[in-house]
Amino acid sequence: MALAVDRDVVEVAAHGLRLLGGGVLTRPELGRALALNRPGADAQALGWTVQYLLPLVHPAPSGTWGKRGATPFAVFPGVSEAATADDVRGLIRRYLAAFGPATVADARTWWCAPVVPLRSISAADRAAIEAEALRLLEFAAPSAVHDVRFSG
Repeated sequence: MALAVDRDVVEVAAHGLRLLGGGVLTRPELGRALALNRPGADAQALGWTVQYLLPLVHPAPSGTWGKRGATPFAVFPGVSEAATADDVRGLIRRYLAAFGPATVADARTWWCAPVVPLRSISAADRAAIEAEALRLLEFAAPSAVHDVRFSG
C-alpha cells in the first residue's frame, strides 16, 4: 500500500490541532477526520503525522488492565510561563526523592526542561533554585558520584 504524502505537513498539524481543540480523540479517529479533507490520503499516516508533530499526551485513563483499544490523545495544555522558583524547587525535590542522586542534566532530561525554560525565571529565582539544588544534593567531587551528602 502506497502512502499518500500531504504536501503541506504544517496544515496537517494545524488541522489536527483544530480537531483536538480541547477534546480527546484516538489516533484512528483523528486520522479518519483528517482524511475527510484529503481524498486518497492514508488516514493512519495522517494520524501518526499529527502525533509526531504536536505535543500530545495520553489523558487518564489511557489504559485499563486486561482491555485493548486505541489510545486517546489530547493536546498538551502547556506550562504556565509564570512558573515560580517554588514550583521548580518542588519539582527538583520530587525528582531527587524519586530517583536519588542525579546531575542537573539528568533532571532536565526527565522533566523536559525546554518546556519550562529557566530563562523565563528571574535571576533571583534562578539563584534560589541553584542554591536549593546544592542544599539538597552536594557532590564531594565531580569524579566521586557515590560520595553524596543529603542536607535537606
